[in-house]
Amino acid sequence: MAITSILIGLGLGFAAKKFEVHSDPKKNEILDSLPKANCGACGYVGCEQYAEAILLQNVDITLCRPGGEETAKKIASIVGKEISQIERLVAQVMCNGGTNCKDDFVYKGEQKCSYATNFFQGQKMCKYACLGFGDCVEVCPFDAIFINKNGVAEVDILKCTGCGLCVSECPKKIIKLVPCKFQVHIRCASKDKGVVVKQMCSTGCIGCGICVKSCPKNDIYLDNNLAIMKYEKCDNCQICVTKCPTKTIVIEKTTISTKVL
Repeated sequence: MAITSILIGLGLGFAAKKFEVHSDPKKNEILDSLPKANCGACGYVGCEQYAEAILLQNVDITLCRPGGEETAKKIASIVGKEISQIERLVAQVMCNGGTNCKDDFVYKGEQKCSYATNFFQGQKMCKYACLGFGDCVEVCPFDAIFINKNGVAEVDILKCTGCGLCVSECPKKIIKLVPCKFQVHIRCASKDKGVVVKQMCSTGCIGCGICVKSCPKNDIYLDNNLAIMKYEKCDNCQICVTKCPTKTIVIEKTTISTKVL
């Protein structure tokens, strides 16, 4: 029995040596450069798979949103590539409803947006509104999104890495990735007519077009009764913020907000 065990051990040792897979040292360097979030924002299962794809498939080295420009530069130096400046993106929730928006009925089901949406598109009278159950909060690996005191998802831009997981998770599709240099946002996604919006939400866009006319950069337009920011020429002048009669347009908070526990 002892001799058999020794022979098996020797055989396994020989097989391990013979079939040993040598890891590319560059792969380990790339892995050390990545934030190890394994969030999947790059399109790969995790950081290791992305590192392998960079070496074996020559994929884009700027796909790691959490790592941003700093990580991309490190990888570039490892693989011998050059990169241009990367614009930082952050998530923005295009809704300011919550307690400002009336409920259509009392929802007592599973406290998840994905479940509630199956019941008449959710409990809110406005069917474009944030439901406030926090599916986006749960999926965020960086603790950068929370439900504020008004019951609406809000993003802490100081923590947001622009990974886009909350964008994919939101069943209402009201979260967008926006270059962080833009601080003015239209917090509404409703395409209902103004007279209907007024009956449902005190902070909803009524499609009056005042912001369109007052924007000196022509960076806002109306589409299906909704004012939309192009995010092309905005210089954060805030004229539209002061002109908006329903306070739908806001200036981004740059400090960390107090979370509702």
